[in-house]
Amino acid sequence: MMKRIIAMIAAVAMLLCLAGCKNDADKNNDGEKVNVEEKVLQSENFSFDLGEATYLFERYFIDFYNNNAQYISFYGIDIEKSLKEQEYTKDVTWFDYFAEQAETYMNELLVFCEAAKASGKELDENDVAEIDSIIKEFEDEAEGNGYKSVNELVSEMYGDIVTIDDVRSFIEKEKLAFKHYNAIVESYTFTEEEENTYLSENPDEFYCVDYVYYIFDEDDDRDAKYNAKELKDTADSDAFYAYIENYETEVLKLDEEEKVGSKESKYVLKDGEVGNWAFAAEIGDKYVDENTKDGIYTVYMLTSKPALQEYNVRDIRYICLTKDTYQTNEKTKAKAEKILGEWDETEKTPEDFGKLAEIYSEDENSSGNGGLYKNVDKSNSILSDEGMKWLFEDAQVGDVTVLKGEGMYYILYLENIGKPQWRVAADNYMGEDQYAEDSEKMVDTHKVEVFEDVIKKIDK
Repeated sequence: MMKRIIAMIAAVAMLLCLAGCKNDADKNNDGEKVNVEEKVLQSENFSFDLGEATYLFERYFIDFYNNNAQYISFYGIDIEKSLKEQEYTKDVTWFDYFAEQAETYMNELLVFCEAAKASGKELDENDVAEIDSIIKEFEDEAEGNGYKSVNELVSEMYGDIVTIDDVRSFIEKEKLAFKHYNAIVESYTFTEEEENTYLSENPDEFYCVDYVYYIFDEDDDRDAKYNAKELKDTADSDAFYAYIENYETEVLKLDEEEKVGSKESKYVLKDGEVGNWAFAAEIGDKYVDENTKDGIYTVYMLTSKPALQEYNVRDIRYICLTKDTYQTNEKTKAKAEKILGEWDETEKTPEDFGKLAEIYSEDENSSGNGGLYKNVDKSNSILSDEGMKWLFEDAQVGDVTVLKGEGMYYILYLENIGKPQWRVAADNYMGEDQYAEDSEKMVDTHKVEVFEDVIKKIDK
């Protein structure tokens, strides 16, 4: 949370350029008096007022801005003008775009809050302690950066009418809603018989093939189409790879560093023309996908027959340390090794590693959860190739290692070896279907009233 707050503060100077963002705290852009406690959405037992809605709106906008700062002008956003005056599409302003996202999310939160209350769930001491910790981070940030009060920081970040009480109130409802959501999702369990039935009814969701491919481009070679045909007609896999090596050396005149060679795609599902070919082909068969419009010809060679992904998924914990924080690769690695030394002083339980992750990890997606990632499969994009090899070939449960990634070092801990990948995927598919039914029932049961005229009073 704090890393996110710091990122928001870094962008706030630019965001303050938006027209009208420094009006009197109880007035909107038109100078009209606003009631910050006016309800924006309301259900039977819960509601969001204008202050909370403004907080969420700004959260969406700041996230969008931070992720797209260099493309803001491309999106047609002028930060010196009100979003209500700028078109996202015809008849839809950028204000409408962010307001719709905020409204949809608040609506969902209220439905889940009502469902939580109906099932007897409420925030416990641990939940309150976590919220207190988040609020304290705001308070510490305000004090450390010379703000007169935490409300001054919050109003600068999220809008003049927003207070720390609005932030707390919003987070309390958000946490209650997710508490019920997590309880629902975690309640979904399926038997092997149910998984087998789902597989038999939906085989194309699970059976995969592997292939290698090479791309010929007329921008680089006027004979791309002819050469693609030659590669397709090679006698066997050895000849396939040899042709590519010779082509890059003799035709394209590439040196060793420039060569790309054939590329591999694993676990490809049946989809489109290439997929249909692959699932009917024999190992070693080849296929040319022709994009004559762009002059691109891709030659595929099948390397495996359709099969399930039978390997077992992993539960891991992960501590990410970036070079940006520690300045050099050497210092980043040294910090990782120092943390590993702290780990050696513990009883080496998953909880011990989790505490270190919460203190040190820069991975915002997992640091608050002890660095935990469950059901990691071989399509995972977090880990380096070396990390994937260690995880799925070398490591035993309880092992820890330090590995180098792009611009980072990370500490990886193998907590558990789980079910076969395809069974986890089947559980996920069936869980999604069950959740869709359950959420539809909740929406029908717990009605939310939306006050569109109040939403329009958000000052942006």
